[in-house]
Amino acid sequence: MKRIIFISLAAVHFWGSALVAENPKEVPPELPNVLLEAAKRGEDKVNKVPQAALAAGPEVRPESESKNLDQVLLSLVDEVEALKTKVVVVSRSERATETPRERKSVGSRTVYNYKDGAIFEIHAGVDRVTDIELGLGEFLTNPPVSGDTVRWKVSVLESERASQKSTHIIIKPVEEDIETNLILTTNRNVYHLRLLASDWYMPAVSWNYPEDEARALEALNQRRRLTEKVAVSPDKLNFKYQIDGRKYSWKPNQVFDDGEKTYIRMPQNLSTTEAPALFLKDRDDEPMLVNYRVKGDFYIVDRLFARAELRVGKSEKVDITSDRDNRSFFERNF
Repeated sequence: MKRIIFISLAAVHFWGSALVAENPKEVPPELPNVLLEAAKRGEDKVNKVPQAALAAGPEVRPESESKNLDQVLLSLVDEVEALKTKVVVVSRSERATETPRERKSVGSRTVYNYKDGAIFEIHAGVDRVTDIELGLGEFLTNPPVSGDTVRWKVSVLESERASQKSTHIIIKPVEEDIETNLILTTNRNVYHLRLLASDWYMPAVSWNYPEDEARALEALNQRRRLTEKVAVSPDKLNFKYQIDGRKYSWKPNQVFDDGEKTYIRMPQNLSTTEAPALFLKDRDDEPMLVNYRVKGDFYIVDRLFARAELRVGKSEKVDITSDRDNRSFFERNF
């Protein structure tokens, strides 16, 4: 029986290691040791079964003790499965969390780029309030829902700017070193917030909405009457652009500029597919809106750029890089 338990321990550790090797992005490397500790706890439970019963073999072991051993082994299997699920889910949540040190700020305001499914980290302080401001015209469709309604105070205010109302969620912890989560549902988005009470705080938090702004800009471009001709002098053309991404039906065929404007030649069947939105990328790899127009098979941008991104939805994207990308090798790859 001891040999069986030893083999089970080794198998658990081997299974955890294999899971890490097969899913390096989904499973943290500490999983094998976590599972091994669970297996060892199972071994301790088995050791509590009378040794005489273990040595006697299944033929002479009392039925009650045999059932007890089976229950211990089944409990071990359940615990390992639960730990596997917990570690994978926690790992995914951590990767989805946006932290303030990675975001830009405007004055004292921390500005996140809204991403559906992301978790936004917000630090608050005792005897201080943090203002969470939604987009212009955005309002709550349900009261805020918090995991801890006793030690966290949450209230809702409104302000008005340019004849449009803004909703403010004010949060305040009553103790230090506590943590909870907060969910906000609005007429436009769902926000998942991780609230932490620290010895410092974020005075104000808001969001940019690149995808919403891109859709509005694209609608504006569609309403324009395009009269510009795509005609440039050949000796001024620069074709030093690289196009990276999967072979989507809307992937550009060519990119070039004339020293003033950039031209992105799209496939001829673009009108029958979903046209992608165009973003420029800053040095921090954050998307920026750019005004462009469509003429025939071309996207025309009234400026030059180092990096850009064409995107459809949240998963389909193509990167465009020019020889003006003066980032270092480390910045481009890491």
